[in-house]
Amino acid sequence: NIKQVLAHLISSEKDTHSWICSLLDDRDCLFEFHENRNSLLNSIIAVCPTINGLIKDLKRNTAETVAYLNNLDENFVDHKRSYNRLGEFLLSTTFHYQDHIDQIKKIIENHLP
Repeated sequence: NIKQVLAHLISSEKDTHSWICSLLDDRDCLFEFHENRNSLLNSIIAVCPTINGLIKDLKRNTAETVAYLNNLDENFVDHKRSYNRLGEFLLSTTFHYQDHIDQIKKIIENHLP
């Protein structure tokens, strides 16, 4: 449902923050994203039970990602592999979001009379 999709996107943003931290700490780890655990999605929905609340939280988490990127250590650019990996990942998130926007549109279409 729409709430689960939004909760998934919120969790993805939070996991992105942790992954960026690992890159900055020179622990260029594998993606350890947990955004599909039902218990996690249900917890996010429990705290933000409305679609508007979830959208607001998603916007806040996305803004936090942008702020984090604006505050990266200046010397992070010198770590070419990690810097490039971060850039490639962030460019791919456009497709991730668009896929879920399309999913939400289909959910709405299927519930229209």
